[in-house]
Amino acid sequence: MHNWPHLQQMQQGNPNRDVDVAAIYQGILENGNMDHEVQTDMYYTNHRKGAWDKLDYISETYNIVKGKIHPQQTDEILSRSKIGLSPFGMAEGCYRDLEIVRWGGLLLKPNMDCVISNPDWLIPNETYVPVKLDWSDLNETIHKVLVNFKDYEYIIENARKKLVDEYSYEKVCLHWYNFFANMSGVENE
Repeated sequence: MHNWPHLQQMQQGNPNRDVDVAAIYQGILENGNMDHEVQTDMYYTNHRKGAWDKLDYISETYNIVKGKIHPQQTDEILSRSKIGLSPFGMAEGCYRDLEIVRWGGLLLKPNMDCVISNPDWLIPNETYVPVKLDWSDLNETIHKVLVNFKDYEYIIENARKKLVDEYSYEKVCLHWYNFFANMSGVENE
């Protein structure tokens, strides 16, 4: 987030959020992408499109915006969304996580317990709502959250506070200072 300082500027968003779920991201990647000599684009597509496929089952019940949209529409949709769905991409965390939180949406994404990161701001049921990696509990979780949305609003505020705190310039600089200072062969002055 320190690469995009504007993401630290939390936005109010629309007080009358009329979009229940925003699942707006690139979902289909068919470019033969290779990572460590393994073609990864089909895993990326299966995972991300898999969420869209699950959402089809509840599209008659909830107002869902899904698909790849023009980047200039992203802020407008997220500012109107109660829940923002952020699947894994080329890594587990992505800018969409930050964008959803910035606009005051509830971040819903696959469980991040298996991911070691620093800063570790993604805490299940404290800063985001986790779902299973295969999306098998996605629709059930969305229903539970939307029926009891007031009970989840604290997660939105926790996420916003945690992001601003963890990605402050002071903490980022201190992180990199400690990283390099603790390397063997590096002397502190």
